[in-house]
Amino acid sequence: MVAGQLAERYQKPVVMLCLAEDGTARGSARSVPGYNIGAAIAAQSDILIEYGGHPGAAGLSLHIDNLLLFRRRLSNALQENFNPSTHSELILDAILPLSALSLELATSLERLAPFGEGNPRPILASTDLHLRSAAYLGRGQQHRKLTVEDANGVRREVIWWNCADQTLPDDLFDLAYEIDINQREGTPELRLTLVDLRHAASAPPIIVSPPRQIADHRATPDPETLLARLREQHPDAAVWAEGYRKADAPGLPLSELHPAPTLLVYTAPYGPQPLQEALKRVDPSLVVLLGLTPPQETVQDIQRRILELIKFVINRQEGRTTISALSVATGQSPKTVELALEYIEARGEILLDPAQDGDVVCLLPGSGTPSDDAAEKLAAFQAAAAETRAYRAFFKRAAPSHLLGWDEEA
Repeated sequence: MVAGQLAERYQKPVVMLCLAEDGTARGSARSVPGYNIGAAIAAQSDILIEYGGHPGAAGLSLHIDNLLLFRRRLSNALQENFNPSTHSELILDAILPLSALSLELATSLERLAPFGEGNPRPILASTDLHLRSAAYLGRGQQHRKLTVEDANGVRREVIWWNCADQTLPDDLFDLAYEIDINQREGTPELRLTLVDLRHAASAPPIIVSPPRQIADHRATPDPETLLARLREQHPDAAVWAEGYRKADAPGLPLSELHPAPTLLVYTAPYGPQPLQEALKRVDPSLVVLLGLTPPQETVQDIQRRILELIKFVINRQEGRTTISALSVATGQSPKTVELALEYIEARGEILLDPAQDGDVVCLLPGSGTPSDDAAEKLAAFQAAAAETRAYRAFFKRAAPSHLLGWDEEA
């Protein structure tokens, strides 16, 4: 059941195994359209004890010593034999107004369970919706929670899994989704999970933009020389770079980017959200990726740089600055900056004025006495910095079109 739920959520084949005391691993597999999981597992028969199944599901057992080999070979087999032609058109079970969605309806549909191969979860749809808001979810900001509204003003929240690289609808759209019941602190609530969306037939026609291109130079051994040459080739380009001292910055921060035909991404962003914001601000037809790591990457480097900035702010700016300014100066996310300040305060080096709201912070000299929660604050700061490093590592290896959410790549 768990394998089927994961495959349904992430639209990827899933194998779930349990380790036994006799040194074997046993479990089951579930698949999605395009992947024949039964054939892929059967191809590994020389390292399996038992196996059997069909294109959508399978069971297997093997010795624990063969787990890593099995994982590698199965992944390769699935990738090599992926068949996109098996993806069928989306079949809707009903088209409903948002006002018709209720806990009672979800309860009735749950009576059709268990869902899986041969008995998929019902897919519903609502048409002519507006997107009212979107917020990232998850530590890696890979998911979103959408708030949608229909023509009658009825609103619903929708969970969209693994959509960080997807473009949000900016006009009327039709939404296909599944509904179920989610327990929040013991209280049942209706949950909508996005399956697909499309431009609504009643919306204005989409204007096709000029072809967009990506130039990938993330592996260049001499980024400074390359940047100089790119500036000559694209004199009107917007160069995005953060984490540098203002006098040494090779480009502009996100807040100062302007519309231009070319966007040069000199430093890797701290997450997918600023990257999408940069694309929105510049609206380029060509994106050039260099993706350097900013000078401050380790916790020690970030802390040292923030302490320098704190000293300057207290001595030259009467202690007032913004989280955004510190984020640009360090190349770290606002969340990481806030947690770093809280840790430095816990060490007794500064005081944060609690009267300040929003982006503005007021810094005062500290008492010099650490608080009892300094270790806890440090752990939170370290976790946020590690999350940023993980995204930047992903940025350096991911397919450029996947990073930008573009279909074409130069």
